[in-house]
Amino acid sequence: MEHAIKQRKLYRFEGNVTTIPNLSSSRVKNFKIPFPPLPEQRSIAFVLSTLQQAKEKTDSVITATRALKKSLMKHLFTYGPVPLQEAEKVPLKETEIGMVPEEWEVVKLGVVAEQRKESINPEDGDWKYVGLEHIDPGESHLKRWGFSGEVRSSNFIQVTSCMGN
Repeated sequence: MEHAIKQRKLYRFEGNVTTIPNLSSSRVKNFKIPFPPLPEQRSIAFVLSTLQQAKEKTDSVITATRALKKSLMKHLFTYGPVPLQEAEKVPLKETEIGMVPEEWEVVKLGVVAEQRKESINPEDGDWKYVGLEHIDPGESHLKRWGFSGEVRSSNFIQVTSCMGN
């Protein structure tokens, strides 16, 4: 109905334009609607049902992928980048953020990154940065970062040191 009224403008209401038009039962009863033969209705229903099933399966895959990512992140930040079968061999230590590999340090972000609020020249060296374009609205965690050759922000965090880099 909304598509017919707003998009296709099939049902126009006449009367005072300063008031909200009402939709009485007598008007609804007089609406003309497409009424395909029963075999076509069944075909349409089958297509819509198939699409709904595909959507539900896709949602299940997305949910499973998120659970896998969460599990992998927990493994990586607890044991480091070691195969699952070698995780038991990794010596761990308790820290204020939980268990981490014994050789890891826990440091404040300010030790490995600095906030910069100036325009920069991407030619100033090779370093990683986090700009506002890397933080999605409504999100509280970082999903990605950029490299100095791609700088688009004038307000960013420059990563000054990183494990393994």
